[in-house]
Amino acid sequence: MSAFLTLPNEVLQQVAFGLVESDDKLRYIKNIHRDLVGLGCTCRRLSAIVTPALYRTVKFISNDNYKYDAPRRIGLLWRTLDANRILGEYVRTLFLTQTIDWDWSPLLSLLPNLQRLTIPSGAATGLRSIKLPLLSYLSYDGAYNEPLPDFPWEVLFQPSIRHLRYCSHYSGTEGVKPPPLPLDCVSRSSPLTHIEFTITYSTSARLVYELLSWSTELLSFSLGIDFDVVNIAGLVKALAPHRTSLKHFRFSQLPGSAAPSLEILDLKLFERLENLELEWNMVYQSPPAAIPQNLPSCLVEIALTNYVDHGRSWLNAAPLEWLIRLAKVLKTAISSLQTLKLRKHSEQYRQNRKDFVALKRVVDAWNKVGVKVVWDET
Repeated sequence: MSAFLTLPNEVLQQVAFGLVESDDKLRYIKNIHRDLVGLGCTCRRLSAIVTPALYRTVKFISNDNYKYDAPRRIGLLWRTLDANRILGEYVRTLFLTQTIDWDWSPLLSLLPNLQRLTIPSGAATGLRSIKLPLLSYLSYDGAYNEPLPDFPWEVLFQPSIRHLRYCSHYSGTEGVKPPPLPLDCVSRSSPLTHIEFTITYSTSARLVYELLSWSTELLSFSLGIDFDVVNIAGLVKALAPHRTSLKHFRFSQLPGSAAPSLEILDLKLFERLENLELEWNMVYQSPPAAIPQNLPSCLVEIALTNYVDHGRSWLNAAPLEWLIRLAKVLKTAISSLQTLKLRKHSEQYRQNRKDFVALKRVVDAWNKVGVKVVWDET
């Protein structure tokens, strides 16, 4: 212990913050926090180093007792921060999951340096009355059939905001459109550079177009949508003002919707687009020779995503010869291409020997033209 204390404060701070910030990759994070708490109790010097790291990220994870246990824990946190305001200044990330009957305004008012906020349905209303001057990332999951105006759109116009992840499950009544956006949010400019947006079925696609018009310089756009309710040509038109800034574009379907042809998704004018992720079914509808016609020549990475049903491998279902022919065609048309990602969405899927044999043929074909293949399990 005496040798440990000879380390400079800066080194000890990097160790403490490094352990806490890597919690997404560590399986036993509760033990790590417990160890850090014990370390902070050994002396005042270590307490001053460890305490900011412990309060940097606050997460309330849902479990079987979340509905009953979360209000008690949140109340305890609020009373602790209210009694010692300096602790609230350490918090940079607040992560909430399930909706509970709780007024979040008093808690949020104690977090002046909050930068990343993940909230469920019902918690967003507290943002209207609270100023979070450093907030740069906002993630929101709307409840099923929650009207769109319940989201505090005003937050998207504060100078610090950069990243929005928004998921709406509003289906509404058949033939009835969701309520319009607040009038004071129309025709305004937002500093948003990254937008991840998921809307389901009957939700109006107009909201997507509004968000794209608010952003002054969009760098990344991810859209998960029912292809039956969005006009592809209208989407490309809404993205057009960002053709000189957009670097990452992800376009995926929700389960149950039919994928459109790549021919109507014309992206060749997006001169800075480096990363493109599309649905496998969307790309496979076109012959390999026709695919580069609608893609920009500056692409560095292409990802093909497939929803796998009943645990079946999409490599078995998809004609491998088509994917192998695509390698030479794409590399010839897009010389900057470096990586092909093959992604799948299935919790039941398990690789078998046939998958590895099929994948090796794909890898060899793409490697011959100088493109790396990455098998990305999602």
